[in-house]
Amino acid sequence: MKNSGKRITAIFDLTTHGVGPELAGIFLDVRQDAESECVNEAVRYAREMGADALLAVGGGSVLDTAKGVKYALFKGLRDIKVH
Repeated sequence: MKNSGKRITAIFDLTTHGVGPELAGIFLDVRQDAESECVNEAVRYAREMGADALLAVGGGSVLDTAKGVKYALFKGLRDIKVH
């Protein structure tokens, strides 16, 4: 995990479990110019982790992927390209 990822996880360590946000998982496999398969992988991961919120840290591909994940989760999609 990159240094910025460690700093983000440290923020969640400051909260007592049950009070405040809890980190469900970290998806680090967003590729540059990420395509739909990357979004689908992140959606699967978010579902596996039981995520109910997303925090995107990074540049354009990371933000675009997070937007795609949010949309797919909201619409109940398994494949972002099907919709």
